[in-house]
Amino acid sequence: MNYSHTLSDGERLKLVDFFGGESVNIDTSCYASEKSAAIHLDHDELGAVTLKLYDHDESYRKEIEALQRLQGSYGVPDLHSHGTCEIQISGAQYSRFILRQRVDGECPPRPADPDEFDLVMHELEKFVAACGASNVLPGDPKPENAVWNPDSKTLWWIDYGWFKIAEEHSEMVTITGLALVSGFKKRLEKLVGTR
Repeated sequence: MNYSHTLSDGERLKLVDFFGGESVNIDTSCYASEKSAAIHLDHDELGAVTLKLYDHDESYRKEIEALQRLQGSYGVPDLHSHGTCEIQISGAQYSRFILRQRVDGECPPRPADPDEFDLVMHELEKFVAACGASNVLPGDPKPENAVWNPDSKTLWWIDYGWFKIAEEHSEMVTITGLALVSGFKKRLEKLVGTR
């Protein structure tokens, strides 16, 4: 799948034939940097989705590998499609895309009290356990890489660019998971205040 178009800041347009002949509205006011962009949109058949764009292959490849390995696991958005494209947003050029389930909630998580904080951490541990069961080494423990839905009590991980696939289960898988939980907890405590 290949698509080429240049977008201006805040421009709304219809992308025709980019998603199997369907038309979708894109609002380019969503997150964009030189290396990547994340655009939220609604698709007639897929529903609420996120289109992630990349300027190079390495982060894209790591995201695809991790998402494919973890499909169906707790806290992992569904992967719909991926491929090459030629899209320019505000002067930044992107050559790869991932289309995945959009998840709604607080990003980063903002637990209202100690009980909710503990619940967020418990849900993160479930996600890390799913990574370990699939021999995926998680990385980049920033709270900004997670979405917390306080209504459904669900934690979603949304950035897999620092994840790695292990050939087999080893102590490194466990150690990496524990490091992610520890680093995430420290950063979340700093973000929401000392508990």
